[in-house]
Amino acid sequence: MIVQSLLLAAASLPVVIVATSKEVPIEAVSPKHLPPMPPPPPRLFATEADLATLPPLVTLGGRAKKAKALNAGEWIGQGDYPQSSLRWEETGITNFVLHVSKKGRVKRCHVVSSSATATLDEATCRLISARARFEPARNAKGKSVEDRYQSRIIWRLPY
Repeated sequence: MIVQSLLLAAASLPVVIVATSKEVPIEAVSPKHLPPMPPPPPRLFATEADLATLPPLVTLGGRAKKAKALNAGEWIGQGDYPQSSLRWEETGITNFVLHVSKKGRVKRCHVVSSSATATLDEATCRLISARARFEPARNAKGKSVEDRYQSRIIWRLPY
């Protein structure tokens, strides 16, 4: 009597065949309750064409010097973490390249390696473009020239 009730209980459980000598259709072994596939990761924002529009790197020699960040510690603070990213506990590293003007301001920001979270990548460029200040790059004659500046922001949850 007990054996019969165990067999009946076992018969109602789903069965997954691990190995068999005959072909079994995929539908017979695939659970139908799996969630849909996640979307593909976002495309890197900067393409080769985007990077080609940036000024060439300043060639150092003589009195030439690259653009120097003046206030890097003030670009992004804990209070700047996007609310939706906090809610979803999103973290990541956003690598970016800036086009720095002759006046030491950001003309353009390009994400070259995504954090895999569009919200964090967009916040990176938005905040840095508004806040970053540079001592302009100088050519060998000491004249201000445009330059590139490359860095990354590590987005870590503040708690």
